[in-house]
Amino acid sequence: MKKNILIILALFGSVNSYAQFGGFSQNFSNPLFLNPAFAGSLGCSRMALDYRNQPAPGSLVTYSASYDQFVDKIAGGIGLQLISVNFDKGNFTANTINGMYAYNFKINDNLHIRPAFNIGMGVNHAEESVFYNTTPSKYFFNAGFGLLFTYKNFISGFSFDHINNPDIGFDSKYKLPSKFALHFSYEFPLSAIMQLSPGIIYFHQKDYIENEMDYNLMLKIKFIKAGIGFRQVSDNPDDGILMLGYCCDWMSLGYSYDMAISKLSNSAKGVSEISAVFKFNCKNDKEKFKISQLANF
Repeated sequence: MKKNILIILALFGSVNSYAQFGGFSQNFSNPLFLNPAFAGSLGCSRMALDYRNQPAPGSLVTYSASYDQFVDKIAGGIGLQLISVNFDKGNFTANTINGMYAYNFKINDNLHIRPAFNIGMGVNHAEESVFYNTTPSKYFFNAGFGLLFTYKNFISGFSFDHINNPDIGFDSKYKLPSKFALHFSYEFPLSAIMQLSPGIIYFHQKDYIENEMDYNLMLKIKFIKAGIGFRQVSDNPDDGILMLGYCCDWMSLGYSYDMAISKLSNSAKGVSEISAVFKFNCKNDKEKFKISQLANF
């Protein structure tokens, strides 16, 4: 039993307090991970990829891939996201796949409200050499929902994941607590080629994420974007984040580096993250379901 608890903590709680099912610094470049209500909101088809490498403690590598688009026949947006977390060089892995649907209520040309839900499956796996007399893989069902509000260049929303509290225990029952996210962002157009975008995200998950606040500020000048971020967990200033990227009409690339600014931070060696967002099939770009988008980073 003790070994089971230690492995769960390693997989889901010990690394920067947000490791469970992945955690990202470039949340605004991973919209479906942040809120399923972004599914089909772009007016184009969208693919988002993310790679995150956290060398300490224990070597945590996270991969994320998602796709979303609007579908006329079902009057809403659909999305699919795959997340893979590799801990301790493959000794522990957590993989999930989630599908999502979002419906767009157009109140007027400026105001949109989008409710959404997501459902999926996951599997946690431990190497045989780590587990003794237990099942090394655990499959589970996952469910969540989200809501998005957009008014002109202002975007806000919230999401709940793991609302069914799936059992992720290996040799004993362990219910995964629900995860809550609340986010706000705004885009200030400074000139024809320059925009400034601040953003705030709040995360909470009992036993894992205790009142985490992520603050981001991005400046875009034509094709170049640069940003800074700050992560605070409870009362502890945890990480500073530097970000740099390139963007054009059909793609956005970004790199970020997390630096520990607290003696209590687990990311002593720093964390590198790379994101890529591609959009295509933009024939519906002007349709009524298109809303303001989160600025990447």
